[in-house]
Amino acid sequence: DDVFGLADVACRKDSPTVLDNTCMPAMTIGMNLIEDGSLVFTKEGDEYSIDLVETSSISVGEENNDRIVIEPTAYLSGDLLFLAYMMGKENFSSAWCNWCSLSKEEWQDDACIPVDDAKLWTVARIGVQVQKNTEAGYPPSVKKTDPKMKGVRRTPICKIPFERVIFAVLHAAIGIGNALIEYLERFI
Repeated sequence: DDVFGLADVACRKDSPTVLDNTCMPAMTIGMNLIEDGSLVFTKEGDEYSIDLVETSSISVGEENNDRIVIEPTAYLSGDLLFLAYMMGKENFSSAWCNWCSLSKEEWQDDACIPVDDAKLWTVARIGVQVQKNTEAGYPPSVKKTDPKMKGVRRTPICKIPFERVIFAVLHAAIGIGNALIEYLERFI
């Protein structure tokens, strides 16, 4: 299994505006094509070709010795800033979980673990929240935030399901480490 990176925003001062105005429109088209598509490997004589086509355009049983069809599985990874941007939650408030619709008070309560699947964000549920936000007077263009928004700004950038988002463990570990240091400093 091969992993292919698409882009890297390396400077801390970079923001989603950099992505929006450079590589993201083309990357989004490509990520959605991969998510909805199949790779068709074809051999014609001594020539080989690889095409990315819509899965719906391929008939079942079209494979033979000269044609192989593979449905790739796309995953999304990056730091928390990038993942929040991709999920439609850029500049989200830390008062809301990035992965579910619970507030900080709710997700810090042991009784809510494990989180009910109905509360986990999906591409569709983020879309519903965007609609609620818009109806409440908070369309995606508004910079203001409100608790009713649940940290959601706009619809997700691509179709890759959130179940295939690779969590940024380093950021979580740094957050835990910072909390421990802060606790020890108060204790000492």
